[in-house]
Amino acid sequence: MNTNDHRFFKELILDKQKKVMEELGVNNPNIDKKVNAKIMENSKYSIHPAEMASDNWTPENRSYFISRKRKYLKHLNSALQRIENGEYGICVCCGQMISRARLEVVPHTQHCVPCKNNQLIVD
Repeated sequence: MNTNDHRFFKELILDKQKKVMEELGVNNPNIDKKVNAKIMENSKYSIHPAEMASDNWTPENRSYFISRKRKYLKHLNSALQRIENGEYGICVCCGQMISRARLEVVPHTQHCVPCKNNQLIVD
């Protein structure tokens, strides 16, 4: 992977990182308001009572949402560290280069498609 590739993926990852941090309201005391707004964004058009009930998020749902976003941030930070260390784009299982197409879709991945499929690794 050349310097231009590293620059491209670093910018892609930083953009994803910024979006997740905005969703989480990082450094924002109104984090619950932001998360609730994001959750309710898709629910304002519910008409049927059953749909309305499924749209009501419990504190557990919010906690799970936040937990998943934070985990995703850790993966993105790890990918940035691999770029800095010159290890980005190399499968940790087989040592082969991960295809550019896969990295564009899942830029934080550490596994090539064959290794992911063989080991059922969750990205």
